[in-house]
Amino acid sequence: MLVGMAGIMFVSTVFRYLVDLPMKWSEEALTYMLAWSIFILMGSVARRGEHVKIGFFMERITGSPEKAQRVSDVLENIIGLCISIFLAYAAYRWMNVSREMGTTLWSAAGFSYADWITRIVPTLGLCLLSLFYFERNIRMLLSVANSKRRAHHSDNGSMT
Repeated sequence: MLVGMAGIMFVSTVFRYLVDLPMKWSEEALTYMLAWSIFILMGSVARRGEHVKIGFFMERITGSPEKAQRVSDVLENIIGLCISIFLAYAAYRWMNVSREMGTTLWSAAGFSYADWITRIVPTLGLCLLSLFYFERNIRMLLSVANSKRRAHHSDNGSMT
């Protein structure tokens, strides 16, 4: 998408200054592409753990980096799931209200399109982010259950 955005910007600039024929739709297309790329990539960024974290404060509160990481991960997963579900629902409602109202937008190029179509990508992006946090919470719960099971088996094995 980034390459497409750069291409549109380049062609638009060439047409505006060299051919004296501005492409009126290019700014609108770039705005949508930028917003859509944010919504599409936020799940990937969260999966790789490259989003903003507050590890410094958690380490000061808990006293150890390991404990701070565990507490931070639990809080991040729970809060992330709640917020992403809420935002996905809000985005769905936003898209659906626009669809029910039949709102249309006019582009700078002179054609109209249904407003709700532009709202599909944020809704899908937030749904994918919700699924990511749901999966992460399940993995976290399974990890806790497995560690408790291993601790229980090691305690029973040492008693015999």
